[in-house]
Amino acid sequence: MASEEQKLLVSMIEQFAKEELENVAQKIEKEGISKDIRKRLAELGLLAATLPQSENGAGIDRSSFSLVLMTIAKYSASVAYFIYLQNTLVNEILFKAQKRKEEIAKIASGESTGTLVHDINFNFPLEIYIKGHELYGANNFVILPDADFHLVLARSEKTSYLVMANPVKIEKKKPLGFRAISFGFASYKQTIEEDRIILKDADNLLKSHIFDTSDQIAAIAIGMSESALEKAIEYSKERKAFESYLYEFQPISAVLSDMKGRIEEMKKALMLSEDTKDRILLKLNALELARSASRLALQIYGGYGYLEDLGIERYYRDSMYLTMLSSNYIKDIEIISKNIISPDAFKI
Repeated sequence: MASEEQKLLVSMIEQFAKEELENVAQKIEKEGISKDIRKRLAELGLLAATLPQSENGAGIDRSSFSLVLMTIAKYSASVAYFIYLQNTLVNEILFKAQKRKEEIAKIASGESTGTLVHDINFNFPLEIYIKGHELYGANNFVILPDADFHLVLARSEKTSYLVMANPVKIEKKKPLGFRAISFGFASYKQTIEEDRIILKDADNLLKSHIFDTSDQIAAIAIGMSESALEKAIEYSKERKAFESYLYEFQPISAVLSDMKGRIEEMKKALMLSEDTKDRILLKLNALELARSASRLALQIYGGYGYLEDLGIERYYRDSMYLTMLSSNYIKDIEIISKNIISPDAFKI
């Protein structure tokens, strides 16, 4: 259960989201996350939310950060994912490595953006290598390729590194979901100085970090689910069929109520996840919930749900894209199996 302090934080974030995101959600979708929005996120302390105040952060705890992501995702899943990217996949990694504190400060202030280029939970391999101090290769699926700097997972014959790099070429593409965040191709060819090596044995360290923060992806998925359901319930009270409102039909009320119950249970689970296994299970269930809730919203709206101006089809696109970005089912289940059955599970 959320503490009084967390309730105050959520109230503040909800007010910001309602006043500054809700009415421009479609504009954000089409034009991207503007510098003005980044500045406001920085003013609220959301771009270095989980870091200590001594490191330009807001110093909020893990469960509070999950509540922030869940609340923002109700109004813009893209903005919520952007916050996750800057905090969890960039700033926290730099902070843990005790590297590039100046970059952390720039992100925290909204001046700069970073991204993480990896293949930890994707279904296709990263083709970026490092030989000596020479980085080379390319990736067809880079989140935020126009970020000011890239943290790139690169592999050598003996180990792997996370290095700070800048692409020599990028090509942005229009993605299926999270359209406010650019995705695309990036190629790399540069000499990496020692101070640009952020992590060694990066594969294992990144894997541990990404899987351990699965609850944050779950939080985004739960926020999306709640928003999709709220839109469906609202529409069921406006739309009539056979001279009765949709919600008056027993099957429709039943599925809406059942979905509400599932979301509330998932919100409770979010606050109780204690270890990596719990967080991965939570992520898998929350992603499935987001897909189900968005499909339900489309069904309630009928054909109108596919009109972009209403924003309902966006929930489905975003839920599918979040699943692709954040979950490799086989890898997730392997980790869970080794935890709950035996370290020898998944050997054959």
